[in-house]
Amino acid sequence: GIPLDPVPASIAVLEGEPGLFTRRYEDGVVMVNATSAADGTARTYHVALPAAAYLVEASGGGAVGGDGRPSGTLQTRAVDGIDLGPGRGAVLLRRSLTHAVRRHLPRGR
Repeated sequence: GIPLDPVPASIAVLEGEPGLFTRRYEDGVVMVNATSAADGTARTYHVALPAAAYLVEASGGGAVGGDGRPSGTLQTRAVDGIDLGPGRGAVLLRRSLTHAVRRHLPRGR
């Protein structure tokens, strides 16, 4: 989905807690924990969600073959909170991946 807010003039606008950045989209949110052990800021955040959400999880992957098809898969799992460690990110959808993707496909598919 499309972003709910315009592109900010400064990334600081997306920072809620120190090093934890969130961007809201029509179908969910993207969160990034930019803390790091290398600079001494490492911190794991526990994010409790106000409503059930679906965490997108990748499996497999790697280089895309000559046919243009990726070798990995994406799945969703219902969660009511997440632990986001240093250098990690998360995509959280309001609906399962199947429903979110179906919503954006042209009719007849």
